[in-house]
Amino acid sequence: TPGMLLPLGVVGWLYQRTMGRYRPAARDLKRCESKSRSPIYTRFGEALRGSETIRSLSVGQRQRNTGGGNDGSGGLAMQRWLLDHQRLTNDNLGVFYSMKSLDRWLSVRLETLGDCVVFGAATASVYLTQKGRMAHGSAGWGLTQALMITGLLAWTVRCLTELETQMMSVLRIAEVTDLDFVGRNKKGAKVLS
Repeated sequence: TPGMLLPLGVVGWLYQRTMGRYRPAARDLKRCESKSRSPIYTRFGEALRGSETIRSLSVGQRQRNTGGGNDGSGGLAMQRWLLDHQRLTNDNLGVFYSMKSLDRWLSVRLETLGDCVVFGAATASVYLTQKGRMAHGSAGWGLTQALMITGLLAWTVRCLTELETQMMSVLRIAEVTDLDFVGRNKKGAKVLS
């Protein structure tokens, strides 16, 4: 109805403002998460390539524990590797937790805005049907549309922000492919330090 255009404009502005506050943080957290995940993949790949060495170090550790003739340096190296891998994983999980917390922050705000729209539509529907200015069927249709428009707005915010955070991966790939073998881009500036 024409009477809902002004409230929907205000709600649209609030959705846009919420998205504006969420997008930079989501983009930066996505960048941090991918940077903290990269060393984990590197270490895991190194472990797969050196699995025979790791197994031999484990055998050496078992021999040392059972009185075998090994100096135990393999066990210490493995322990250091495991502690370093655990630290990298914990760092990544910290960033991932921050991403999920930010996602919950957005969900609460979008749901609250949606609830306000539905509450406003319900209040207006009750008032207008009691005054005889709106048919009951139109009131029900208005509530249905209010629910649908809030879902559509929330979906739009999520899609736009997800697109932007995924484009960060594309920009990162473009940045990496622009490097020569010494870690400088074609303009001579050092990157990825």
